[in-house]
This record gives sequence, C-alpha cells and structure tokens, in this order.
Amino acid sequence: LYDVGQIGGVRVHPRDPNTLWVAANGDAFKPSPNRGIFKSTDGGRTWARIYDYHFTNCVAVNPANSDVIYVGTTDHPYHDDCRAPGVFKSTDGGKTWQPENEGLSSTNISCLRVDPSDPSRVWMGSGGNGCFLGIDKAVR
Repeated sequence: LYDVGQIGGVRVHPRDPNTLWVAANGDAFKPSPNRGIFKSTDGGRTWARIYDYHFTNCVAVNPANSDVIYVGTTDHPYHDDCRAPGVFKSTDGGKTWQPENEGLSSTNISCLRVDPSDPSRVWMGSGGNGCFLGIDKAVR
C-alpha cells in the first residue's frame, strides 16, 4: 500500500498471519483509490480494497469468523458537527456492507474491537462521546 495517507488500523487474521486488513484514510480532499479498507491474503504483497470511504478510521474482525468485519468511520476534523456514516458490518468477507448504528449517540467512530472471549460483543470508541458496547445478536 502506497500513498494511502494515514493508517487508522491494522488487523491480522487470528489463525492466518498472511491475511491482513488495513484502514486507510487516503486523500481527504478528493476521491482516491487509496482510501478505505484493504485486505491482503499474501502477507501484504498485494492488496484489494473491500470498502471505500475517505475517513475510514478502524477495522475489527470477528476472531471466530473472519467473514464478519466491522468498519468505523470518522469525519473531517474541521467539521463542527459529525457527518460520519458510523459503523458498517460485512458478513461475507467485505463483499457487501450494512450500517450498524442503532443506539449510538455518535457516529464518529475512532476505534473498534471484537471481544475475543465473546465475539458477539463489539466495543466502539467515539470521538468525544464515550465508549459503547454493541451486542451483535447475529453472532450468537
């Protein structure tokens, strides 16, 4: 990955160290192929973009099922109010995405983690609005 700008997060597959996911912001001021969530299955030699948004800040992967991926988005740092689309979830390895923002008072997501002892629990940190625990009932 070159020219991706800021890297917001890196995740390594829990059982396959050659599979990686990277959250990259790319160019904040214009469309760019160098932003979003990228996945590598060959230890980082090649990358494929699986999610496109210019303020993609973090990625989390379910340790029990790596087809379940969560993405957290932020907003431009100079906006007075948050316009980020929030959390998105894929259940097919990144082919399709659905918003997962129910119950969040902020969609400005700065970090995400899947609880390794209970993959139905997804922790989210937001920019200035606290920490949230989401229960993914589809994982149970």
